[in-house]
Amino acid sequence: MNDVALRRLRVTLAGAAGLVGAIAFRMKIGPDAKPAAWIPFLGPVVAAVMVQLPGLAPQLLARGLWWSNVVLGVILAVLGGRSESTVGLTLLYGCGAA
Repeated sequence: MNDVALRRLRVTLAGAAGLVGAIAFRMKIGPDAKPAAWIPFLGPVVAAVMVQLPGLAPQLLARGLWWSNVVLGVILAVLGGRSESTVGLTLLYGCGAA
């Protein structure tokens, strides 16, 4: 496997891992959530797109979005109730793996 194919595989897997946490969060908030509740869902989605682009700026944006969702996952896992803890751990592991 050459370097370009390996990078493409790694980037795709990182984007998919981040989307796992986003999907879990989206399933928790439901369709009638306020617009501010969509930010943790849209962050990993934007990161999955941005990580596909070459250059430093998109890479830093993607990693920043993933790290912010890792922090949110920790907060939800520690301070949330039973269902929030599960979503928080999924968000933490998904974005952390990315």
